[in-house]
Amino acid sequence: MFVGADAGGGPSADCCCDYLNFFSDRSAAQAWADAHPAVPGQILDQQQAETLADQLFGQLLSDDPVTEDDD
Repeated sequence: MFVGADAGGGPSADCCCDYLNFFSDRSAAQAWADAHPAVPGQILDQQQAETLADQLFGQLLSDDPVTEDDD
């Protein structure tokens, strides 16, 4: 998986989704990254991608979502 982001700010859907790409192996991801040098990011293996997804979106799937009062 290649995960990158636009240098601008804003919602994840606007600055990350265009730069989130899945590949069959690391060499295919590296070839894509090499062909798109203007896109900052990194290649993650499956375990790293799953950990990142859980950190970013795990609460969305939780039976006990975090609320603003939980801060």
